[in-house]
Amino acid sequence: MTAPAAAVPDGPRRTVGVLIEDHFDATEFRLFNSWLPAHGYRVRYLSHLWGQPSLTFGSNPDDGTVEEHVTVTEEVAGADPAQYAGIICIGAYAMDRLRYQAELPPPGAPSTAPAVAFARAALAEPGVKVGAICHSLWLLCADPGLLRGRRVTCAHNIVGDVENTGAVVVRDTVGAATADLVVDGDLVTARHPEVTEEFLAAFVREIETAWAAPAARTAPAAAPVRGDAAMPTEQQVRTAVQGYVDSFNTRDRDKFLALLAEDVVQVDPVGSPANTGRAALADFWDGLFGSVEKVEFAVTDLIVSGDEAALTFHIVQTTPGGPVVVDGVDVFRIDGDGRIAEVRGYVDAAHVRAGSAGS
Repeated sequence: MTAPAAAVPDGPRRTVGVLIEDHFDATEFRLFNSWLPAHGYRVRYLSHLWGQPSLTFGSNPDDGTVEEHVTVTEEVAGADPAQYAGIICIGAYAMDRLRYQAELPPPGAPSTAPAVAFARAALAEPGVKVGAICHSLWLLCADPGLLRGRRVTCAHNIVGDVENTGAVVVRDTVGAATADLVVDGDLVTARHPEVTEEFLAAFVREIETAWAAPAARTAPAAAPVRGDAAMPTEQQVRTAVQGYVDSFNTRDRDKFLALLAEDVVQVDPVGSPANTGRAALADFWDGLFGSVEKVEFAVTDLIVSGDEAALTFHIVQTTPGGPVVVDGVDVFRIDGDGRIAEVRGYVDAAHVRAGSAGS
């Protein structure tokens, strides 16, 4: 591993985490290890270590030789993005390897790869910047909700992958190439390793702008308001809704309840009596999974507007009598803390039917 240019004190405001795996880009790696310490930032590498205390990764074999190696001791699973000023996904093929999942999730469910979960948490953490160069947006493509509607740039040959998430890939002025650099809120992306220095300068500028703002770690800047109450950011809304979906797919009762505001209101389906408070929704959960063995919850579309989100879903419930398919709409309201304050379900008899394998 290339030695840092200077010793830099550790700490969240001066630490940049870099996600890495085999086949990383050597040009970016060298610049991370020289440019960032020279500008006052410590670099810490994270990866999925598969239960090992450390793993050593090599760069792309340019000209047939693996020139750079790095030994990583930081496990990404369970890491806290709030301990970093920013997170960078290194380029080349490393992020494709890092998004590997040992088990295939249900249809429509997001990636369970530890690095994808970490990226999801980083993008939801106020004030933490996330950066990606060249091919490294592959990691975020594993959860399309992380890129949907965002303006980004990337390597030419993954434009299709990125656009399929619903992201907008920005072109240069003549439209013949992707833009060198794009900043979209807390996400900073660059086209190619040849613009790594420009990328790092923009990335650090975004970090320092965020830290200069009051309470950068506790509240998003310039949050819109509904009446006198703070509203969540769009990413907080998406994260809460995705967590709700994930909790059903993984049958995680604790996660489900942790997503809810204390005074949450559920009307499901609309027209039935409301369940109010976490205890009532705990009873709802227990009743559902008392009669259903498994729920496969696939989101077919999601629209976020202000503090609300509407999703259309396709659910397959495995019951003792066989599969039951339900198609419908859920509408959520998320509070200023990013918790679900209200959920309303829309289902009618015409959209409930007996299913079969693969329904």
